[in-house]
Amino acid sequence: MNLSLPEYDQIPNVGLYLEQVTKYVNEYLEPMGCTPLTGSMISNYVKKDLLRNPIKKQYDREHIARLLLIAVSKTVLSLEDIARLLDSHPQGREGYETFCGMLMSALGEVFAKQPGILLQDTLTAVAHKLYLEAQLRGDIR
Repeated sequence: MNLSLPEYDQIPNVGLYLEQVTKYVNEYLEPMGCTPLTGSMISNYVKKDLLRNPIKKQYDREHIARLLLIAVSKTVLSLEDIARLLDSHPQGREGYETFCGMLMSALGEVFAKQPGILLQDTLTAVAHKLYLEAQLRGDIR
């Protein structure tokens, strides 16, 4: 199972059109079981200000890095919660590298565990999701 994302410098630094972006990003999302991105989803992220407008219909490295963060986060968060997360998370190289490092660390911890009881693992995931949502709403400080 290949659960990894490209390093920042491996992300294409040339303008890619929407179809090229979806193909590139989905190659990384598929092994993680994330919902594949479509062109209309990406356009919706632009409309909701989760992603800045493409330049001459082309998406750059910054767009792709942010799309990867959005797509991975979407497995447990609503778009409204993702917007809150993005507001508190740095952008650019630093933000992407922090995101990837934390993701790889979390995946390493979880997959290094001895297989457990499915119910316990399910309830732990539920508890983490509830905590995350409460924190993003500002219920926990």
